[in-house]
This record gives sequence, C-alpha cells and structure tokens, in this order.
Amino acid sequence: SQADSGAFATLATPISATKGSWQASGTQAAVSTGVGSTTFRINAIGASSNKPAASLGLDNITITGCPRPVVPTLSKSFLTSPIARGSASTLRFTLTNPNASTALTGVGFSDTLPTGLLVATPNGLVTSCTVGTFTGATITATQGTTGISISGGTLSANANCTISVNVLGNVAGSYTNVSTPITSTET
Repeated sequence: SQADSGAFATLATPISATKGSWQASGTQAAVSTGVGSTTFRINAIGASSNKPAASLGLDNITITGCPRPVVPTLSKSFLTSPIARGSASTLRFTLTNPNASTALTGVGFSDTLPTGLLVATPNGLVTSCTVGTFTGATITATQGTTGISISGGTLSANANCTISVNVLGNVAGSYTNVSTPITSTET
C-alpha cells in the first residue's frame, strides 16, 4: 500500500492463493496523517515460465478501511458583552466532537487575548460537559496574562464540552478576539 503519495510498503506476510480458488486476505496499515488517500498495488508473481501468455484477473475486490473522523468544532462567547472597564466576564469556549463513534485525541487550540483584555484573578477556570467527556488536557490560563492554551485533550465521541475562564477588561475599547483553529491527532 501507499499512503498520501509516499513510498509503497510490502506486506509482512505475502498473500497466497491456490489454483482455481483465490480466497485471500491480508492487512496493511496505512499512515493516519495527511489527506488519507491510500493506493494499493497488486502484483501477480510466479506464473509458470512455460505459460508466457498467463494472465491474472481480479474481480469483486473489496478494500475496507476507516474513514477519517470529522474535525472537532470550536465556538466561543463572552457571557457579558460589553465588558465594563475594570470588570470581569466569562469567556466560554465550546468544543464539540461531531463523530458518533470516534473519540478525538490530542485536542487543542490557543487564544491570545487582545491588548485591553487579561486573564482575570482568579481565573475561574472550569471545564464541563453536557454530553460526553473532555479528559487529559493541559489547560493554561495564567492570571494577568493574555494567553489561553489547551493541548493534549481527549474529546469523547459526540461530546459537547465547555472551558470557561474569567477575563478582565482593563482598557476601554472595542476588540477582536481570534482563536487558532481547533485540532486533533485524528484530523
């Protein structure tokens, strides 16, 4: 097999067949990164040398595999908007795994607050889920800084979870707050 235009790999155990009946199967693992395109090359080796016109016919071939999971989604909102100068609001991130039967690992994203907003003291960091679980993540929201980061989490199948952190409006103004895209190992 060849995954994502890489080099072809050879099966560790060759697939063999008997004359007149070819009921064979084998397993070849493909990489789980990139675009997920896997190409299979089938070679027939060992035709008798006294039959130069020998041919190989392949029919009804079924190749099964696992489709790539759907990317998790991320949305966010400020529970108080606008935020009065010197006051705090809760910034809520909502993480959703749209995959019905696949947990996503290595889930993460980051958010740098714009000048004028800071992680409040106390930061009020809370993680909760209405459906499923979000476990194993390293969540950083250091008080008095502008950085919020999440990495290494596992978002269970069909999960809908929130991460809430208190932010302080310390300079009057209108701000645009943009997070990096949410990622996972599987997507």
